[in-house]
Amino acid sequence: MADPFSVAGGAVGIISLGIQLSKEIASYTAAWRDYDEDIQILGIKAEELQTPFKRLRELVEDTRLTDPESASDLNEKASSLQRQIEKVKKNLDQYKPVFPDRSIGKLRNKLKKAAYPITTRDALRDMKSDMDGMQSTIQTALAL
Repeated sequence: MADPFSVAGGAVGIISLGIQLSKEIASYTAAWRDYDEDIQILGIKAEELQTPFKRLRELVEDTRLTDPESASDLNEKASSLQRQIEKVKKNLDQYKPVFPDRSIGKLRNKLKKAAYPITTRDALRDMKSDMDGMQSTIQTALAL
């Protein structure tokens, strides 16, 4: 049986990463606000995910001492979340706008916006689908 502290520590780290990613997505969508409905939906989904991630983190912290078996199961769920989080993070890093501090940043943003219908729209839909999967995983873990 795994050490309850290491099991919970790994899960808490992954969940914290999910919370951070949700905040980053919300910031990303604010930078492109009112540009497209897909971006708006993604921002809403990211904001909605923050609360379940926080509840899951609390559950992991509460069960690590009292119920090592549940803590181990939650760690498995967190590992699944980690793969989803990493996939969304990779897409986000590729398509997020550059915050212009120079004229090059402004030019990059214009190019990204021009390419939006061709490249970014599908990536945003993939991110939303992955975030829906995260939400399902979290709901399953919280239902334990």
